[in-house]
Amino acid sequence: MARLLGLGVDTFRHATLTSLHARRLTAIALAQAGAIDEVLAQLTAIANIQAARRESGLSLRKGDQNLLRQVKRPTADADIDFQVYTMQEAVRTMPVRQMPREERIELANRLVLLGTQSDGWTAAGAAATLIELGAAKFAIDVVESISAKDPTKAEGYIGLVRGLLAVEEPALAEEQIQKGLEWAHAYPGRNPERALIWGLAQVYLERNQPDKALTILDAWREPTGFWHNVRTFFARA
Repeated sequence: MARLLGLGVDTFRHATLTSLHARRLTAIALAQAGAIDEVLAQLTAIANIQAARRESGLSLRKGDQNLLRQVKRPTADADIDFQVYTMQEAVRTMPVRQMPREERIELANRLVLLGTQSDGWTAAGAAATLIELGAAKFAIDVVESISAKDPTKAEGYIGLVRGLLAVEEPALAEEQIQKGLEWAHAYPGRNPERALIWGLAQVYLERNQPDKALTILDAWREPTGFWHNVRTFFARA
């Protein structure tokens, strides 16, 4: 298997890469082999190519990158999103627990820089990956850096809580829940609050903790309609 992996990685190393997608796949293959410096080099190349495209007018128009799953993303940056997604996929294939601390820090620093340059959706992905790298504090900082005026900040809190629970940090997750609810209650619109509360409840349901999910749902300010029905259903169960 090691020989096969080595041959595959060499194929990517010596191939002529003609697209950003090819560089993303190369970064993932290099990550699986533990070649962290080369992964970072590919990410730098991707960023440089994106910058050159923007200068030449070939990058995505602003209106092409503001919608994801029917959710408006006014502060999203498609180029940053691509880089963060590439890092997420790369880290998933890395032997993280066997990596030297210095390499994990280097990856975390790059991801923090990227995770703060788009919106809450991007911050959520960056936070989850930072937690995988053992950088929970960095993950929290990334989500906090998202503007309080950005409705997608809710996704950042949801991703952060899911990641913290996955590494058995319930107390830290609870702190972030309270911060998220304070932000949502202060937000002038209702949709982010609704999205946050349902998203957090879903996280706990996935972990077979319905009592905690009900507690989250009780944070909703108007216990009527759909939310009331959901609470009643789980109370009967």
